[in-house]
Amino acid sequence: MAADLCSNADTNILLRYLPLLRSLVATLASAADRTAGAFELCIPHIVVQELDGLKTSTKMTARALLAADAESGSTSGQASVGSLSRAASNWLLSCLPEPGCEGQPTFVRGQRQHESLMPRVNGRRQSGSNDDEILDVARYWHESGRDAQVVLLSDDRNLCLKARCVLQI
Repeated sequence: MAADLCSNADTNILLRYLPLLRSLVATLASAADRTAGAFELCIPHIVVQELDGLKTSTKMTARALLAADAESGSTSGQASVGSLSRAASNWLLSCLPEPGCEGQPTFVRGQRQHESLMPRVNGRRQSGSNDDEILDVARYWHESGRDAQVVLLSDDRNLCLKARCVLQI
């Protein structure tokens, strides 16, 4: 079933607002009989790659809105980008259904290989930047004919500007 609201998240949203996303998905899941098909969060493949690349970063960052101090045991108001990245990756993995259990309601999923409008050369997507790949998922949903609202979740001003220009979202 197609979702009424299709969204995809940039890496910065997963790092800064993971507790908020967790809460949203938990709330939807607790009422799955009423909310199934209402919302779908798709994680672009490039975001998973970015999280993987950040997992060993020791760069410290100020915790953002609703940061997960309880997870890390931190009370300093700071966390490493690596710890935030690993927390996001672990959460995403926990949201995906186990193989063979695809019938379970889920509100989070990864981008499927065919969900792209980018041209392919030798089987590989040709993109200009990571932002272009994230925007491509939103473009795919926007142009797929699904009767759904498309939302791009990002704090990246340039990506949001591109989305407004290209998709008027």
